[in-house]
Amino acid sequence: MQRIALFPGSFDPITLGHTDIIDRAMDLFDEIVIGIGTNSSKTPMFSLEQRMQWIKDIYAHTPKVKVLTYAGLTAKFCEEIGARFILRGIRGVVDFEYEKAIADEHREKWLTAMQDEMESLHENYTYDLVELLKGKRALRNKWVYKVKTGEADNTPRYKARIVVKGFQQKKGINFDEIFAPVVKMTSIRTILSIAARMNLEIKHLDVKMAFLHGKLDEDIYMQQPKGFVEKGKENLVCRLKKSLYGLKQAPRQCFKKFESFMVEHGF
Repeated sequence: MQRIALFPGSFDPITLGHTDIIDRAMDLFDEIVIGIGTNSSKTPMFSLEQRMQWIKDIYAHTPKVKVLTYAGLTAKFCEEIGARFILRGIRGVVDFEYEKAIADEHREKWLTAMQDEMESLHENYTYDLVELLKGKRALRNKWVYKVKTGEADNTPRYKARIVVKGFQQKKGINFDEIFAPVVKMTSIRTILSIAARMNLEIKHLDVKMAFLHGKLDEDIYMQQPKGFVEKGKENLVCRLKKSLYGLKQAPRQCFKKFESFMVEHGF
């Protein structure tokens, strides 16, 4: 028996909150029916035809999502379409991090931090904007914010990073192997002991945005970051060429890049 879910609402208009709920439920059901309820006692902002068209455009390449209209009781409509589940959802607080940042008293600093992050992604040729291929899904993402202090004067530095919601990935589709070796503390202690005994100098370096240098082997699509959707290209998605934080294969791809560099230089 098919698992059919109804997502009822007025969708006047459909929002990112709505699509987020639908995307989260996509793998749970065989079919999701977006049911636009009609109510003659209410005057909508947008016509029924316009709302239906918007939703159809969004899920044009997602066969399991259908758009229907209904009047009357939701439970009765469920019986008519054979839906045994009603889809509801509450957005988590992390879904509002962007809204909180731009409403914060340090709004300008957060906006600058986000702009710096986007410029870094463009300079690194991290993604291209393309049309989403039929049968493919674009992963969601979120902004992560952090205030760091300088080592010398404790001056606060506002950092923003775009992170992919990698829990949406499916093995064999948009990731395969994810193993990446990590150093053991015993190895670090051994190196420190040898250096101390032989009076050697130890140098440490940090690779800025290390995870973002790994090239991807799979075709991975991501929604455009909130607040930075390019005007006139709202229907396009990001086809990732390099890793982003949050991807399941990001640590492995980072190590592969580092390994190839070291081998190339004779190590």
